[in-house]
Amino acid sequence: MHNGYHLRNFITGSHLADYDTLVSIVRFKGHNLQRYSGATKNLSIWLGTARGACQVHSAGVVTDYYHPSSPKGTSESMADAVSAALDYKKGRWVFINIINALKPVDGCRGTADRPDLGIVASTDPIAADRAALDIVYGLTSDPELRKEWEREHSVDVLDYAERKGLGSKAYRLQKID
Repeated sequence: MHNGYHLRNFITGSHLADYDTLVSIVRFKGHNLQRYSGATKNLSIWLGTARGACQVHSAGVVTDYYHPSSPKGTSESMADAVSAALDYKKGRWVFINIINALKPVDGCRGTADRPDLGIVASTDPIAADRAALDIVYGLTSDPELRKEWEREHSVDVLDYAERKGLGSKAYRLQKID
């Protein structure tokens, strides 16, 4: 990995080398967790080993125990891990965010039970996550509440990833029946 915010490498399972093409399938959660859960989290936290997850959460400081860094440091390190994964299997990824029914339990004000909203798929993890976030957080008509949700769930990782050239927050939805 080059030009990382914090990480010089990213610790993943050894079997990653065995796969030619990878499909990331995520039950997208805009609420329920401290951070939203989509393609970028799948690439950064779940693709890593336990040591890799510690590495990301600590902004590269430790790999053997959970040591959280600042929210900004964690978001930047998540972008670093996404960069490593995309570079390692360049052009061999597909990202699917399933936005199905969910009962929010994260304590964010203004949330309500979410119905099945659809599936977003892309070869760009940043666009896939931004589209899913816009669908889920678009359930509110209050722009200030939406900003609050985005701050609470660390959507800034998309900004850091986009700055690294890992994808684009711009997207075009195409409905498929």
